[in-house]
Amino acid sequence: MRDGRSSRITNLALAVLIPSHSRLPAELLNNNFSNKTLYGIPNDGVRYLWTSYYVFVVLSSLIGDTTILIASIKYRAFRLHEFITVVIQHIAVCDILVATNNVIPVMVSLMFDDWVLGSTWCYFAPYAVYCANSASIMLICAMTTSRLLLLKAPNKQRSFTAEKAHIMCLSIWVFSLGLPIMFLIVDSNDVMFDQRIFLCDYAFNSATWRWLLPLMTSILIYLPTFMTAMSTVPLVLYLCKARRVAQRSGGTRRWQGVIVVEADLPNTVNEGNGMQQTTI
Repeated sequence: MRDGRSSRITNLALAVLIPSHSRLPAELLNNNFSNKTLYGIPNDGVRYLWTSYYVFVVLSSLIGDTTILIASIKYRAFRLHEFITVVIQHIAVCDILVATNNVIPVMVSLMFDDWVLGSTWCYFAPYAVYCANSASIMLICAMTTSRLLLLKAPNKQRSFTAEKAHIMCLSIWVFSLGLPIMFLIVDSNDVMFDQRIFLCDYAFNSATWRWLLPLMTSILIYLPTFMTAMSTVPLVLYLCKARRVAQRSGGTRRWQGVIVVEADLPNTVNEGNGMQQTTI
């Protein structure tokens, strides 16, 4: 009895606090995964616990990424090669996009047990998230590969300029628009609110995605991930060898392992942000 009365009070409060134009239209709720009875979280305590977790993720992500950008751009605090620093800045921007279009909407949806951010944001969020996730994967690949090249060919470090890094990152951003562009071409309205992840997501309902989705994921995800692994293995082996040499010569190169860890911090934040995002 108390739970029913509490639920009615909550619904009344939502109706007063949230304007009617922010409610989702029926076409965004016509998917089976939008069924709150089947896929929602019935326990308010569990839902508020997840909300608290996402509040922590949002704060740590925005504070961490903003610190990275300010420290590297304004104060030039990173003692890294300028090429690597630029790539890290772009990865931080990816993390902020994911936080604002993925983590924050999930947090708000969990808080109100419904999507309350309006249909416009519901349509826009999947495009931004898939673009940012694709760009992040390719930027991480570029970071590890360029790091390996810089270590293997130190005499060519001057050719790796910040301007070239920005051009490369801009090309990656343009290339990462491939999947959102396909969304527009195949079915721009194939977006729904998914109760499983408390987020508006692209539904991939068209039969075209049966062959197009594996192709796009191979190009945008699997290939960069494979290249990242292939460049990380020799990079770690090189650093281990350099550490052994440094230990014999007085430890003059022990700091390089720390640099690699520091460069990978934005990737760690991004992985935490994307835990509830549906895999492409």
